[in-house]
Amino acid sequence: MNKSPCFQFFPNDYLGKKVLRMSDASQGIYMRLLCFMWNDSKDQCSIENDDKIISKLLGITKQKWKKTRNEIQWPGDPILVDTGTFLISKRLKKEKETQLLRSNKARESAEARWHPNAKPEHSERNANASAKQCSSSSSPPSTSKKKKKHTKKEIETHFAEFYKKYPKHKGKIAALKEYALAIHKGIEPLEILKGIETQLKAKAFDFRENKKWIKEPSKWLHGGHWEDEVFIPDKKPAKEEPRTDTCFSCEKNEYVADEEDESHEEPTCQKDGHIVTLENMNKAADCDGYSRRKEEG
Repeated sequence: MNKSPCFQFFPNDYLGKKVLRMSDASQGIYMRLLCFMWNDSKDQCSIENDDKIISKLLGITKQKWKKTRNEIQWPGDPILVDTGTFLISKRLKKEKETQLLRSNKARESAEARWHPNAKPEHSERNANASAKQCSSSSSPPSTSKKKKKHTKKEIETHFAEFYKKYPKHKGKIAALKEYALAIHKGIEPLEILKGIETQLKAKAFDFRENKKWIKEPSKWLHGGHWEDEVFIPDKKPAKEEPRTDTCFSCEKNEYVADEEDESHEEPTCQKDGHIVTLENMNKAADCDGYSRRKEEG
């Protein structure tokens, strides 16, 4: 198959959080980078991982490219796969495979229509199939289990569990069709369920307060987004050291409670329970340090 001159553009994917979190300038540079990947690379989905080459190709300074690269390769949630030697776009790779599969099916269909009595072309795929048949005849039957075929009722039951967890309830009928299509293609319901649970745990849907920015479940299923990689932050935040302050009454550096301490409403000095604020110095009449200074004065 010759190189395809174009790839499909999905506005819904482009308006996802990974792109919208970038600046307008970086979004434009990112789209230009995808075009160079598709137009110039042999596999139509990668580019050599060299900052000097990429910046020259994009027509920007090396410093500006490094800044844009940091926005594209967001820490813990990068868009491109970095192999060290190449930067690879998973979206373009999937698009290339889809176009190749569609082209092969169209060619086989045309051959079957114009030459119904002709033998199938001895393609690499047929050769692999023949090799498997030969090996299976000389070896014991495989013990691997075939993927389970789910009934319509089972699919609807599994879908209801998925739909309940999905954060946006819209287009249920369309979502059920996409869900059933995925199951018929061999995707297990547990795989989809784990995908949505992982993304909920990573708060992948919380980047906008308004739910209109969240994909409809049918589009999420159509795009196979249960396979998306997400970054799950650490559960325990770093513990802050308790701060200290000076009591205006006894002039001692004592521990001062933070805002989350419910033991008292205002921070106090540990020595005599004084309020560590200038306005409440008049409450410190019983402080030894305060009384001593008063006598000396």
